[in-house]
Amino acid sequence: MDLDVIKKRLDSLNKQSTNSGGGNKNLFWKPSVGKQLIRVVPSKYNKSNPFSEMMFYYGIGSKRVMASPTNWGEKDPIMEFAKQLRGTNDKENWRLAKNLMLKFVFLLLS
Repeated sequence: MDLDVIKKRLDSLNKQSTNSGGGNKNLFWKPSVGKQLIRVVPSKYNKSNPFSEMMFYYGIGSKRVMASPTNWGEKDPIMEFAKQLRGTNDKENWRLAKNLMLKFVFLLLS
């Protein structure tokens, strides 16, 4: 497991969240008070990084979570639509495009 690669990705996420004005409060999982056992094992898919970066949409049209097709290398029509909305000068379109933004989630897959 290459900890330098993981640290570099975490640093880039911290820079992105700082630049967007959001802070990094949602980047970390904090265990509850008490004794905790946390095991991080190498992934069988990527030995240097145990985390897989996945992209999801939350709250679009329903209460369900939708995985982005870009996770599997396919075109994402929602992301394409959001880009078209950003291409306009209308504030309402920009607000809607912001609500359509992907959310990143890091999963431990082994």
